[in-house]
Amino acid sequence: MRVPATVADLPCADVLEPFTDTRPDHDIHEVLPYDGTSLDHVDAVGSRFVESAFSNVQFDHGRLRRSGFNDV
Repeated sequence: MRVPATVADLPCADVLEPFTDTRPDHDIHEVLPYDGTSLDHVDAVGSRFVESAFSNVQFDHGRLRRSGFNDV
């Protein structure tokens, strides 16, 4: 199995929608690319990230308890 080197190499790359909010919250986030984002002090307890891509993302002091990351 080949590991994707860039977001464009992902199987879901053609359906990824740009992330336009400033921060994810307690919600379901599907097919979103997070690239070069700093998510300091984010409060995303109980969030679900499905078929999303994280590249060069920094999580510092965030709250992600009970968050789910599926096909990320």
